[in-house]
Amino acid sequence: MRSMPAAFAHDLYGRKVYMEADPVIKRIIKKERYCFLLGVHGPDILFFYKALGKNKVNQKGVRMHGEPAAKLMERGRMLVREAETKDERDEMIAYLMGVACHFCLDNRVHAYVNAEEKRTGITHAEIETELERRLLEREHMRPLHSNLTCHLKITAQTVRASSRLFDEDPIKVAKAIMSFRTMNRLFINSSEWTKRFCCFLLRFTGSYGVIHGMFMRKQPTPGCEAITDHLEREFNEAVPKGAELLSDLLTYLRGKGPMPEIFQGNFNGE
Repeated sequence: MRSMPAAFAHDLYGRKVYMEADPVIKRIIKKERYCFLLGVHGPDILFFYKALGKNKVNQKGVRMHGEPAAKLMERGRMLVREAETKDERDEMIAYLMGVACHFCLDNRVHAYVNAEEKRTGITHAEIETELERRLLEREHMRPLHSNLTCHLKITAQTVRASSRLFDEDPIKVAKAIMSFRTMNRLFINSSEWTKRFCCFLLRFTGSYGVIHGMFMRKQPTPGCEAITDHLEREFNEAVPKGAELLSDLLTYLRGKGPMPEIFQGNFNGE
């Protein structure tokens, strides 16, 4: 698992972009709400397939983060064109709109997060966890007690859209979604004792350095406040950009315009 998929940050970002989106896009997303809400987590869901060890599925998620997003969008347009029914077409469009939101936020902030990790020694996961805490507080939610993945539904529509876009076995995708939900509750909602015990065990697996920062602790990570301030500003400034990107993406998916240039970049901000 490369870094913590910031579940709430991506969910909140997708919802804010939706509020500013074109009415045509809003209608599609409203119709296929759960496809969009799963899509906002992008390839991150693949990280959680048998997440404690490397395998073809979770490593595909890692690989996709380093590849130009254009590859996914090209495949997405092909799947939209090949859809046998209007419902299947709308499922894929809504899912792609979510993936585009995930990309827009990742592409904007990951280079900064990676640079701050090198500068401060605070891990990528710790930085993203503190952004989660800040955004939850801004939304008047209880950071350690909120269910951050209850919007992720395993339905025929969500599994069909995600498995087709990622060219992955539907059963494995469904298991990854279920694991995402379960592990996020462990990272966020478990007791402080449970989190400490899990971190203790991680020291024996060689995974402590990568995973320990995914656990949201009672007290914020020292030294993160200025980093979180910057990321919160970037988050807010990215919302109108996301709404604009969705309009350009729909034009592309309908064959009426070029692929947005930003998709030549990747989810790592490169």
